Amino acid sequence: MVGIEPPGVDRLPEGPGRDLVLALHALYRGSGKPSTRRIAEDVQNGDYRDTVSHETVAAMLRGDRGLPRWEKLEAVVSVLALRHTPPLDPVAEATRIQELWHAAQGHADLDEAARDLARTPAATPPASGVIEAPADPAGPAQWECSEPRAVSGVLPYLRGRSARQFLSRPGILLRSRACRWRLAAASFVAVAVCIAGVITGLRLTGGGVASESFRITAAVNGNEPEAFAITNTYVLEYDSFRNGSRSGWQPLPGGGRYLGTPATVTDSAGRLEVFARTANNTIVRYYQSAPGADSWDGPELLGAERFTSDPSAVNWPGHGLMVFARRTGGLMGIDSQAGTGVTSSWSGWHSFGTIAVGQPVAVANHGDGHPEVFAVASDGGSLIHAYDQGRGWKGWSPLAQGSAFTGVPAVNKDATGRVEVLVRTTTGYLESFWQGHPGFGSWNTALIGSGIVGDPALIAAGGQLEVFAERAGGSLGYSTQLQADSAGWSAWASLPGRFSGEPAVVYASGRTDILASVGGSVCDIHSVGTSGWSGWRPLSGAP
Repeated sequence: MVGIEPPGVDRLPEGPGRDLVLALHALYRGSGKPSTRRIAEDVQNGDYRDTVSHETVAAMLRGDRGLPRWEKLEAVVSVLALRHTPPLDPVAEATRIQELWHAAQGHADLDEAARDLARTPAATPPASGVIEAPADPAGPAQWECSEPRAVSGVLPYLRGRSARQFLSRPGILLRSRACRWRLAAASFVAVAVCIAGVITGLRLTGGGVASESFRITAAVNGNEPEAFAITNTYVLEYDSFRNGSRSGWQPLPGGGRYLGTPATVTDSAGRLEVFARTANNTIVRYYQSAPGADSWDGPELLGAERFTSDPSAVNWPGHGLMVFARRTGGLMGIDSQAGTGVTSSWSGWHSFGTIAVGQPVAVANHGDGHPEVFAVASDGGSLIHAYDQGRGWKGWSPLAQGSAFTGVPAVNKDATGRVEVLVRTTTGYLESFWQGHPGFGSWNTALIGSGIVGDPALIAAGGQLEVFAERAGGSLGYSTQLQADSAGWSAWASLPGRFSGEPAVVYASGRTDILASVGGSVCDIHSVGTSGWSGWRPLSGAP
């Protein structure tokens, strides 16, 4: 085998970018080093979100042309995983490689920020090692940079693991007027991006939550919305809404590094609980010290099992919480509480079924609230579900076969108690499945949207369901169920601004709140009355 050799350190220095290229080469070697034309053809013939040319594949392997678009890299990784000897799970490999891609993306953005600051002429440091600016006749500037974390709302936008190292490099303690005003200008731009929602290419994203890696979820805490996010520095943080304003992002206790999107659920006592995947791919649990409290207990490790998907959680009234995640072999794993108490023991993880699945999504069904879980089979050919009515789990059964599904389904219940599931097809349609009767009966199906490129978010709002999803062109579209038990949906409309990623949506206190990445910044928009929207606004102190 000749193929393409990894670039030397003279062409691609050590760092996250090189880590990404070397990981791709490991898949390439294990696949027998197929020709770049063959890889491009496999992508073209497969059901992937984007295509690639053979020149682009070669550039990926050589580390040329900078960081590739994730959709293109994802397709190449999936092809190589399927060609690998022995074959590898393409979903698991894509998940693993995407984390390296995020790290390389953050590092590249930081390097650009560092180069921009370096272009500003600076005075020669005196013996003290502190650059002092000339006296400012207009008075002191807004901020100083002597301690990076003290620059609220600015430094978190410098993504990548070297941000603190760069700004607190020994002997270069920045206090220059140019630095202060440069950071003030950066903060102003971040706000303007949210308001206008049209500037693209800027990566001033809260906590480093980039538009391509928006990893945030929302829940109802009492009667108010609460948000949870995993930043690009892998910190799990939360933001509360109290008395008309947000608290600002704060880390959950215990430290640690986290991946993916956390899951939330309200337990039988009314506590909000959070489940998240660690950097080691284990699952941990946090829970409020008391219902509605701003203090948290955790993290509690739910075993040493490793997973390749984010968790999903559900409360089974009278039984306890259940958590679902995709195990390394592709089967769904389940862990359940032995009771409803917050300190009740857990059963330990066990596999369910014999079908490899994608990201599972759980819902408490009608009546006794028995749990039901939905997933796209890993081959993409069917939407499957399973449930437990207290007599053990009924095995996976298909809701639909013969279609090509992709992404993570969205699940909720309408005002009558019927479960409704929305899932994307690889051709950009959004397909709806709903129960004929609350809690049981046959399933009906209909296409309710087209041009959908992002996974949907589905909420129950004021007696009707609402769906939100990214549409072709980068807008955030939405549609509303025409009436509580109706199969009909309104025509799609779009919110203003250029949106990317998956939205986090919550309905609380009579209004819908959406957390999303707009123009590269973490913003919030909420419904006003029955027919309007507030306009995007930046989240204060975004993660």
